[in-house]
Amino acid sequence: MDVSILKKDGSLETFDINKIIKGIKKAINENTVSTHEVEDFAEQVERYVINSEEPVSSRVIGGMILEWLKTKDQLSYIRFASVYRSFSDVDDFN
Repeated sequence: MDVSILKKDGSLETFDINKIIKGIKKAINENTVSTHEVEDFAEQVERYVINSEEPVSSRVIGGMILEWLKTKDQLSYIRFASVYRSFSDVDDFN
């Protein structure tokens, strides 16, 4: 099944669960969040995207990831947020 997501620039891109897994794994400490937890969450996101009638935006997916990480590990949340939201300095966190 070919499912697209809406990118920030307005273009459509084929949904790739591996991008979600890879992005989260870059942010986490595997002693705090297991690979199994990451894969289970990525599958939840995939189901959400597949079941949506309209293309889901990358912003919505990023928000889902941030909310999930917030419940798992604060440091991982901050790491992901700093890349996802392109923070350039500490003031950007406010």
